[in-house]
Amino acid sequence: MWALAASSQFESNKIETKKIMDRNKQLELENKLLVEDNKKLAEEITFYKRISEHTNALVGNMFVKYIDGKKVWVDRQNITRNTELLHQLDKDNDVMDWIDSKNVKFNDRDW
Repeated sequence: MWALAASSQFESNKIETKKIMDRNKQLELENKLLVEDNKKLAEEITFYKRISEHTNALVGNMFVKYIDGKKVWVDRQNITRNTELLHQLDKDNDVMDWIDSKNVKFNDRDW
């Protein structure tokens, strides 16, 4: 009788150990995901803090654009003066409009 009780106790200990191990794996995975999220959020905060580097620009004129998939701040008022940067930007509707408006030539007789 005592052997049967000991084996059932052993089995329940194995089950508990397996549950604890599964829970530990789940917690490790959760921890990895939280660390990755934390890194991404820290990078976002660092990027948004860099807007203060554009001291002469109005915040309302600043756009988040991409160069080869990396975020950059772009001042829409001054971007047409910097053609090198303008053509490095990943193309979207705003960038295409800025390129088109750069190519507009005015003549004194137009008025």
